[in-house]
Order: sequence, then C-alpha cells, then structure tokens
Amino acid sequence: GKIQSWDNPLISSDQDAQNLVEWLGEYYAAGNEYELKFRGDPALEVNDLAYLESQYVENLMIRLEEIETNYNGSISGKITARRKL
Repeated sequence: GKIQSWDNPLISSDQDAQNLVEWLGEYYAAGNEYELKFRGDPALEVNDLAYLESQYVENLMIRLEEIETNYNGSISGKITARRKL
C-alpha cells in the first residue's frame, strides 16, 4: 500500500489518533458478527457491551451495533452485534 495523510478536525491530538487506531484494529480483528432475536428490552442501547451465551467461547462479550425494537401487542426485537476481543 501507500501512505496517505489528511486533516481531520475530530482527531485533535496524538492520543485521539491512537484511540481511533486501537478501536479500528479491535473492530476489524473481531470479525464475528451476530444477528439475534430478543424480547425487545428498551434499556439496551447501541454500543452497550453484553455477554452472549456460547458453547464454544467462555464469557463471550459482544458490542451492540444495531437494535431494532417492534411493538405489536408485545415488545420484540433484533440485535446486530460484533464480538469484542
């Protein structure tokens, strides 16, 4: 590849840049993405961390990326989440 430089007003310090690099690295290294149906708990928000029960990985932690909540006499929903390393 080649190195490119650009200005980004949201990254105002070396520490901000380092935090962004670590976050992006973790995001792409995790790889596993999950789509789950759930009871529609309105307390859940995007970017929350939660444990997912797995028979293969002990204490599997996920970060919620999308939450869809529906109401049709009862609350239900769908979560899209990514594994947290």
